[in-house]
Amino acid sequence: MTSIFSKSCLPLLFLAACGGTTATVPEITGLSVGELNDRVDALEAKYQADINSANFDGPGDLPLAGTAQYRGIMAVGDPGLINNPSAVDALVGELGMAVNFSEGELAGTAGNFYDSTNGLGVDGSVGVTGNIRSNATWAGNASGVLTGNGDFNVDVDVEGGFLGGADGLYADGRAPGYDVVLAAD
Repeated sequence: MTSIFSKSCLPLLFLAACGGTTATVPEITGLSVGELNDRVDALEAKYQADINSANFDGPGDLPLAGTAQYRGIMAVGDPGLINNPSAVDALVGELGMAVNFSEGELAGTAGNFYDSTNGLGVDGSVGVTGNIRSNATWAGNASGVLTGNGDFNVDVDVEGGFLGGADGLYADGRAPGYDVVLAAD
C-alpha cells in the first residue's frame, strides 16, 4: 500500500465521493486486501492535493436538500498515521457513509478490516455519526471494537469538510494512543 492519506494537522481522515440518492448507508461488500489497497491509491490520487491544502467546499458548494451515499476505506493505526502513513502499521477496512443534506446528518459503518502488517482479517466494525455545520464542515464521532490479537476499542471525535462540490468528504480526529483515517468515493 502506498499510503493512507497524510495531513499534517488532523489524524482521523474520512474521504468520500457522492454515489447515490438515498440516505441508506451502503453495505460493506467484502473487498479483498488488494482491492482495499487499490481504493486507497485511487482516493489519494483524486483528493490528496485538496486535503493537503485544506481546499474544502464552502456552504454554496453543498446541496441544500437531498441525500448521498459514499464508499471508501477507514484505517486505524498508531499515532503518526496521518502525518507519516507509510511508516505506521494500520488496520484497514471498508467504509460506507450516507449523508442527508436536508437534515444535516451523516452516518456510516466501517468493517471488513485487515491488518496491514500481515494481511490477516480483523473482526469488528466502527460506526461513524455526525452533523453538517453551517460553514459546510462536519463534526461527529467514530466508535466501535476491532478484534484480532485482542480487542481494540475505537472512540474518537472527528471533524472535516466536503470536497469537489460534495463529491467527497473528509474528516479526522485524534485519540490517546492511536490515529484513524477514513476515505471513500
